[in-house]
Amino acid sequence: MIWKGAPGAGHRTRRRLLISLLLLLPVGCQQLPDGDDRTTMVVLYPGTGVGAFLNGSGPLVFLLPLVGLTDSGTLEGRLAQRWEHTPDRRSWTIWLRSGVRWHDGVPVTAHDVKFTVDLMHHPAIADLNYIEDVTVLDDTTLVMRFSGVRPFASWWLPGAWNVFYPKHLLEDEDPAGFYRWEYWEHPVGNGAYRWVSHQPGTQLQFEANPDYYRGKPAIDRLIIRFGSLGFTELLAGEVDAINFASSNDVQVLADDPRFRLYREVWDDIAALQCIFWNLSNPLFQDVRVRRALTLAIDREDLKNAMFMWPRLPVIDGLVSPRQYWNEELPPAFPFDPSEAARLLDEAGWRDEDGDGVREKDGQRLEFTVLANAEWEGAAVYANQSLRTVGVRMNVLLLDNSVVRERLASSDFDAVIEYLWAEPGSGVHSLDALLGEESSTGYRNPRVVELIDQLQATLDFDVIDQIYAELSEIIRADVPMTYLTMNVETYVAHRRIKGLSTPFRANPVWNAEHLWIEEE
Repeated sequence: MIWKGAPGAGHRTRRRLLISLLLLLPVGCQQLPDGDDRTTMVVLYPGTGVGAFLNGSGPLVFLLPLVGLTDSGTLEGRLAQRWEHTPDRRSWTIWLRSGVRWHDGVPVTAHDVKFTVDLMHHPAIADLNYIEDVTVLDDTTLVMRFSGVRPFASWWLPGAWNVFYPKHLLEDEDPAGFYRWEYWEHPVGNGAYRWVSHQPGTQLQFEANPDYYRGKPAIDRLIIRFGSLGFTELLAGEVDAINFASSNDVQVLADDPRFRLYREVWDDIAALQCIFWNLSNPLFQDVRVRRALTLAIDREDLKNAMFMWPRLPVIDGLVSPRQYWNEELPPAFPFDPSEAARLLDEAGWRDEDGDGVREKDGQRLEFTVLANAEWEGAAVYANQSLRTVGVRMNVLLLDNSVVRERLASSDFDAVIEYLWAEPGSGVHSLDALLGEESSTGYRNPRVVELIDQLQATLDFDVIDQIYAELSEIIRADVPMTYLTMNVETYVAHRRIKGLSTPFRANPVWNAEHLWIEEE
């Protein structure tokens, strides 16, 4: 059963008709100002305004981070040219690239980095708290020290993906009004593209920076269009690419030869999409039941059903970024519905009356899983799989914010959400879901100890050892059932060149590396 405030069958029929008609339309580039569409890329960005853009990867269009990735996934400097660290990795000396200028012509210096970190430490903003302080040695050299530890953020260089702001323009502004600064109406950056204009709720326009240290990007103009129509705008030729394509977009466009799909694994595989079982619920307190629920779902086939990247591994346990990229992965539980049925029988859950649902002491093995609309397909797939072993999992679709509220308050039987496999990062974090105050009802003192140890080290070897032990415990306890890694999918017309999976999939973030070839 699926409960949701969703359109009925008539709406679905009209939607399929709309898709069929759109597939017949020729796809061409939108005619843009000045009549030049050859060096302009229009990207559909989810949401209705600039706020979501600036809170996501958007600032990387016009502001430089310390480092970036090559198309093969190796690290290369952006604002930082080189760096070195002390043996405990808590103090880093960073040499900035010389010759980088703000878009108003003022040189970028180490004072801008220190200004930004100090600004972020203001109570009204309270960000970058794991950076203890920044000491400027000269205009292009600084020392960054760290107090808190974030293992995934420290995989290459702590703070590597943060951007920095121009001190000479902002040092007299009140930090308490940070989110209301006039700067955000027309921000001055130092990156590959310069901010040109903003039409509220509609679009942003950027132009290539001719003074960019890597040279002027091949795409002269980048337009970010806000909206949620997805594949309809792409098929109609209104946009060239979709940032963060939905599962509906992917299903419609996957086999269309005019478009290419690109996948990006989130944050060094930190985000694992799982079904979390509420262990406070008597239904899930027997580990044999939790293991059986996992064995009953074919996670390899689920990737195909969800149009996921087929190369994504199935992982039961936890894994560090280095272990992932070195393919040192914990083994996955097999798809084995026969063993699932045997475990449920052993745990006392049997279908004595032949109605297809197992019972024990008069209670049916039936529950509700919460999910947001994006994960409806995975929820329905899991529901159908569990039915084959006598389990009823009703699906309740809710707004994402409601799902998270219910998760945080332990108000659920089961919930499909992601595990942010590092501690201290909100409702999805390792400690929030599996630690001492776990919202899932999971309690294991050794896991708590290991999470504390994880927050106390920046030694990659130690981090790997901690994740290896955590993985063994999680595999034994099965507090959740892994579904897939949280992957973002992007879709672009085939004339957009330079995108690749998994390191250059995002057309906004990687606009400086792209070019257009008309066919």
